Amino acid sequence: MKDPKNLEIEVAKLVSEILGETVGSDASRLTVAGWDSLKHMEIIFAFEEAYGVRLDEAEMAALSSVKGLAERAMKQA
Repeated sequence: MKDPKNLEIEVAKLVSEILGETVGSDASRLTVAGWDSLKHMEIIFAFEEAYGVRLDEAEMAALSSVKGLAERAMKQA
């Protein structure tokens, strides 16, 4: 099982790569101006591929922060 803090750092790096700016584990759609709906879908698809998960529409909409994504990845591990 992965360490939750390390997983948050991994997810933050993934989100940072897509957004083209460095974000921390506290980043969310509400706090990062560049995290719009199109970027959100890019993040979701990259997250699914990186962590081997498939999210339904409700999860895609609800997972709008680095911490939320990391918590979801922990469930998969």
